[in-house]
Amino acid sequence: MALLKRGSSGGEVKEFQQKLGQLGFDIDADGAFGDQTLIAVVQLQTLFGYSVDGLVGDGTKGLVDAQIGHGWNLKSPDALKSALRAQGKLDGDGKVK
Repeated sequence: MALLKRGSSGGEVKEFQQKLGQLGFDIDADGAFGDQTLIAVVQLQTLFGYSVDGLVGDGTKGLVDAQIGHGWNLKSPDALKSALRAQGKLDGDGKVK
């Protein structure tokens, strides 16, 4: 898989954008990695404690696929808690460690 970044375009970008949409990001799956996609990627990387570089490599692609599998959604009321839990940053009572 190719590294996706601002300026990338094509089917792989469109597929990734569709996955971001499944996660609740308001994004047009147009196949062009522009500002809207970059903002979504940076927000996702920030929420899950990844290195924030706006690049979509294997790690970020894997994160997206895993969170789709877990049913995570940005618009869910517990989205932040779920992201922190995934990082191991919440204790058993749901409080930040």
